[in-house]
Amino acid sequence: MIPTISFQTSARFGLWLWVPTVLFTVSRQTILLEFIQGIVLWAVLILVPIGLWLIQSLKQDQNRLLDSIKPLILAAGLLSAVSFALPPGAAAGILQFPWWLVTGVVAFSGLKDFLKNPFASRWQTSLAVAQGYLFVGGCWLLADRLGMNVLHFSQEIILLTGMHFHYAGFTTTLLAALVGRQFQQTGRMNSAQIHWGYWLVTLGVTVATPIIAIGITAVPLLEVIGAVFLAVSLMVMGLLMGLEIAPQFKQPAKTFLWISAGTSFFSMTMAILYGFSEFYELKAIEIPFMVITHGLANTMGFATCGLMAFYLSRNTQAGESLQS
Repeated sequence: MIPTISFQTSARFGLWLWVPTVLFTVSRQTILLEFIQGIVLWAVLILVPIGLWLIQSLKQDQNRLLDSIKPLILAAGLLSAVSFALPPGAAAGILQFPWWLVTGVVAFSGLKDFLKNPFASRWQTSLAVAQGYLFVGGCWLLADRLGMNVLHFSQEIILLTGMHFHYAGFTTTLLAALVGRQFQQTGRMNSAQIHWGYWLVTLGVTVATPIIAIGITAVPLLEVIGAVFLAVSLMVMGLLMGLEIAPQFKQPAKTFLWISAGTSFFSMTMAILYGFSEFYELKAIEIPFMVITHGLANTMGFATCGLMAFYLSRNTQAGESLQS
């Protein structure tokens, strides 16, 4: 029998193992690729397990599909990390496959829950979309490790797309779901200001990312429209988190949420500037600069602090009874 460990334990091990894992997987590629890999592995080893614990804490009934990947997620994450130590190809793809499988199970779980009661609420829809986005990210990471030529994109773009769907896709949309659930629990969704603000947030996180993807592949104008739409919606979410939800939290969750909310304005401003720079071919902001500034701010500030705030808050409320 395979021993079962919780998503929380997987995240704790991932936190301890992230630095040695990143150092181990340095493969003498470009500094940009290695930096992106480090950000990707932060999501794989730490943020996704925390996110899955939060997803289970939101569900009313036991989710056997998510339970089934508890024994696998840490091993799958470490194998994913090892795959980055190898050149793209069959061997690296085989090592990446377990993570792809984990993301597929997460997505199927979200789809199954969504089909039980389609569009039951905006936060529940966001939750299902977040789980689907994780699988899209898993597919792009697998394509990168297999060395697949996807739409003639460079290796950096393919890996960046995988990173994008783990962060702008999974963690951001999950945060939107958590925000909505908090408003529902406190009865604040009845406020017209919060109602319409949250409506913009959910529309942005669920629709803007596919628009950006279409824009990158076919219509550059759509990339700008999608980037601006997503950025504005996340700034609104930052306001909702910082002004409406953070005051309800105890320390240190309150501080984490304020950091997340504040970071959203910096990182989204960078996203808007980059979108216009690319559309008008100004080349004022290059990808390496965006990865270091926007990418790092999103990773450590917005995503990590945001998830930690809700994790600490829900863990405090639920106690040991919700640990899984």
